[in-house]
Amino acid sequence: MATSATQGKTLSLGIWPPLLEVMIQPGKSITQVYKIANPSESDVVLTSLIASFTPTDERGNIELITNNSQLENWFSFQNADLALGQNFVLKAGKEQEVVLKITVPAGTTEEDHYATLIFETVPSPFLGGQITTQARVKIGANILLTVSQTGAPVRQAKIKEFSLANFQFSILNFQLVDSFDKPEFILRLQNTGQAFFKPTGTITINGWFNQKYTLDLLPENVLTNSVRQIGCQKDPPSGETSANPQLCVIGY
Repeated sequence: MATSATQGKTLSLGIWPPLLEVMIQPGKSITQVYKIANPSESDVVLTSLIASFTPTDERGNIELITNNSQLENWFSFQNADLALGQNFVLKAGKEQEVVLKITVPAGTTEEDHYATLIFETVPSPFLGGQITTQARVKIGANILLTVSQTGAPVRQAKIKEFSLANFQFSILNFQLVDSFDKPEFILRLQNTGQAFFKPTGTITINGWFNQKYTLDLLPENVLTNSVRQIGCQKDPPSGETSANPQLCVIGY
């Protein structure tokens, strides 16, 4: 949910689904229905665009790139009365469905492409017969797109780092943790393959005093040509919503 306050009113937008993961053959297309919600008390004018993105860190945060014209041409709306990039009014308390079509041209290289479908407010001095002043608010849904002819792209990874985060001190090759503390691990995975993947598995630890800890890895996406720090169950989730209240894009 993206929010902004102006003139004592709060402007909010919501989008679902926030993340789309899809695999497409070259020369094929798919469609996906999105819902954009305006739970605020004011009508808004919105426009839409497609941006590509790259990871900015190892926790699922991203940087948007808005000048990828080749990728933008793959996307369109199938609504009879609304085109991608066209302004539209979303009434207070209402939702708008848009049907996004993704078409991958024949002959496209088999690799991953990462994009964000963005909706943003367009400042409108007159809306519904009233003078309005709006701060610009954006909300986006990320798209992880794998282009594959066979449906079985090469997925490879290596462990970049596996270490204890809360050890008290070390002796030779041993790192020691207080016997009353649960071990906390740093696990960093590097994607060396041709498509994003989700790690699955558990970490099991046996202590010197027969303590046993089992931690489930969170199935967080690791994008191509990147490293991601993988959390364990009960760890703070990565890919937090942007701290900027005027731009809301959930991590991948």
